[in-house]
Amino acid sequence: MVYLCFWNQKLKIMKNELKSLLSEWYIKSSEKEIVNIFNQIAEILLLHTEITIGDDIRYTLEEIEFYYYKKGVFEEEYNICTYPRNSNALDFFWHYSGVDICFKSYEDAFGGILIRSLKKKKNNIDEGLIGGPMRCSIDLINNCVNTDHKLNIKIEKEPIKKDSFLTTIRQGIKSDYEIIDRAEKDIKPLVRYCYYISQGNDWNRNRKNEYVLIKDKNTSVRYKSNVKSF
Repeated sequence: MVYLCFWNQKLKIMKNELKSLLSEWYIKSSEKEIVNIFNQIAEILLLHTEITIGDDIRYTLEEIEFYYYKKGVFEEEYNICTYPRNSNALDFFWHYSGVDICFKSYEDAFGGILIRSLKKKKNNIDEGLIGGPMRCSIDLINNCVNTDHKLNIKIEKEPIKKDSFLTTIRQGIKSDYEIIDRAEKDIKPLVRYCYYISQGNDWNRNRKNEYVLIKDKNTSVRYKSNVKSF
């Protein structure tokens, strides 16, 4: 019983740490400091976190992207694409592009972490990878409606995956493409706000209606598809 209480306290501490990171990003004054917080958030979400619906449905996060705006720090074209919102840390926020796990919003700063890919288990049976933010959003909504349960973020103290995560540019943002076109051999760190668990040497998830990277996403080369972004 003492061990169980200690374990639950550890989990509570980690969830509180995540909420703090999602709130404290605002007080940092430089992009470098904020990106360091993004890295810590990504580690917790990708390696320690499940999204659960009731007792039977569990998702692990496989690919996420950070979208944010902060006056005086992140005001470039590639950041203003963030959907305005009034949210608390760890809220879910649905929008026209999918669903975010939110930062705490302030008058001159807001944003969230777009869920781009999930792995799903139902009744402990692996149902595979869900690729694309709208597909993730629809699957989460449908399972909430069908089971009458809410989404819950569950954080484990020990990593639930042995994988490490990688970073690359966010998908489908016009200004990200323009930066690459102007400086293909020197990708600026400011666009590397997509974090993902590698699914092998290729990150072609065989999904339709979406830009995909044919090569490993950790490279600086982007292979553009003519297929419309989903």
